[in-house]
Amino acid sequence: MSSDLWSAKQSPPNAHFLNPIPQHLRALVLDYLFQNCHGETAKALLNDTGVRQLDADGDEIMSEPAAPSPDLSFPSEAIRSLELRREIRKSILSGRIEHAMDLINLHFPSVLNASPSPSPSPPPPDTSQFLYARSLEPQHISLNLRIQAFIESVRTSPLPNDAPPPTLSSLTDPDAAKVQLIQSARKLSVLQQALPDAEDKKRYSEELKHVVSLLAYNVPESSPAARYMSLERREAVADQVNSAILHRTGYQSTSSIELSARYTTVLWSFLHDMKVKPPAESSRHAGIRLPPTVDPAAPVIPSKATSDKDSEVVPQFNLEAFLNTRIP
Repeated sequence: MSSDLWSAKQSPPNAHFLNPIPQHLRALVLDYLFQNCHGETAKALLNDTGVRQLDADGDEIMSEPAAPSPDLSFPSEAIRSLELRREIRKSILSGRIEHAMDLINLHFPSVLNASPSPSPSPPPPDTSQFLYARSLEPQHISLNLRIQAFIESVRTSPLPNDAPPPTLSSLTDPDAAKVQLIQSARKLSVLQQALPDAEDKKRYSEELKHVVSLLAYNVPESSPAARYMSLERREAVADQVNSAILHRTGYQSTSSIELSARYTTVLWSFLHDMKVKPPAESSRHAGIRLPPTVDPAAPVIPSKATSDKDSEVVPQFNLEAFLNTRIP
């Protein structure tokens, strides 16, 4: 079932994006909130039945509140998915990895146990210090979760807002704790060796060398491998699991807004590399401007969009600069 349950059943023609209607914009926002487990915010938006329309000056056009469109409502299965994904995400972010895995196995077993894709496409490049962070393959997700569980077991101090977790290092007998940690490390090695792909084995072998090195330090949070102890890594694992659940349950694994940002970035970069010249301003639709230019080494300063006089070829698209640009 599509994740676009609360938007139009068929995407509007591209021409409609030049004059989006409030329902289209609300559907985009609801899609983002659903994807990222912001259930209360999504419900609040759905309960706000008055769709605000603005005139050319940006002033609200007052009208009678209308009943919400049936296309902008959450089906019961979507609400259940959102609530379960939020609980799983909360567990991962608080370091309760085993509890998260129990919930996944109970409610979304295919996330960790589905047969690997016969010819999986290579995952996008990892933007975090986290191996296969964008992969949806069960073997990657399962191993990443077990690695995270091992990391939590060697943690000596909780992250901010954590309740102190019951870790192996807190056992009365430190020698017994160390033995159990070594056994856990060996289990990770067995799982790594069981991976069907040779490249996966190689990459995870390097990953485990760094992770297991945490055992050599009394305070692993101060070790050279301290990056594995960060909240950012927990967030990366939680994001990966959330995307995999969406994918395995028939929803889009990435929000439409993020996909649009990626598509726009790639498209403008390609046009720039091909040295394509922008069309004359007189031939563009009203309101269409070139992306702002920005020096990657300089701080982002709000500025006017690039004009035809400023550029021989179309500029590359920089999302941060675009979001910080003041539209005249």
